[in-house]
Amino acid sequence: MDLHLKVSLLLLLLQFNLLTIVFGLHFMYEHFRQINGTELADARSLRIRKLNRTTSAMNGTVYFKVPFDNSCKVAINLFHSSLGNNQFNYYPMKIPSIGMCDFVRDVYPTYYPYLKEGVFNCPPTAECPLSPRDVYVRDYVVSQKLIPPFVPKGLWLVRLTVKRNDEAVIVTETMSKLYLDHDW
Repeated sequence: MDLHLKVSLLLLLLQFNLLTIVFGLHFMYEHFRQINGTELADARSLRIRKLNRTTSAMNGTVYFKVPFDNSCKVAINLFHSSLGNNQFNYYPMKIPSIGMCDFVRDVYPTYYPYLKEGVFNCPPTAECPLSPRDVYVRDYVVSQKLIPPFVPKGLWLVRLTVKRNDEAVIVTETMSKLYLDHDW
């Protein structure tokens, strides 16, 4: 790679990082929906409500009706619409398919400190299988610390899929907007 291209890429990265520091990167929920699997875990009561002009929060209860073990594989895939026009493209950042107990033991502890401020009765990281429970979500706002600085602004669709025997038994989708302060 020639020096000119390296300098150009470095300037581009610095520009984006400077923009996020100066203008502030924000996250706002648009909507949540559960596509299937309500007989195993029911999240249909989750709702998005606006707290103010620039902040939205998730509220509701997720009812885990059956135990979940490593025979259930969970995966999270991301889709991005740079123009915000619902024309989503697969984004190559994801949590690959992993057993539910492995997910709770290895991935979940990274995010737990950010969840505990608005999500109650979460399973402990050592529990396997995960026991049936009601998880309460109260005015949960995503922390800006969870958003990596390289993630581009736009409309995002996060699809969580739980599979058992290669069949998608639970699918949920959360749509959110990522924007800079000056976009308002």
